Amino acid sequence: MNSITTVNMAKIIDRNSLASRLLRSMVRYSFTISDGDTFSDTEELPDDEMAWRQAVHTVRDIESALPSSGGEWSLVVARGDKPIYRIVVRSEKLV
Repeated sequence: MNSITTVNMAKIIDRNSLASRLLRSMVRYSFTISDGDTFSDTEELPDDEMAWRQAVHTVRDIESALPSSGGEWSLVVARGDKPIYRIVVRSEKLV
């Protein structure tokens, strides 16, 4: 029974080591949405690509809220204090 416990503990330690490395490699990104008012949120993500994917997902939600009379929203993604992406969504009523 001790050998089973030792093997199980070794697996737990290995998983914890991997989890620990992943957590240490996470980066804090801020997402700032502006449409005249400003809303900000932060998330810890593994890299810029995942931050981009989160931004695109958020923009899909923004698009569904644009009024038919027109409007503009922007989303800025920053890694720490450095902006790395900006997405602008704009609609206009032409008639």
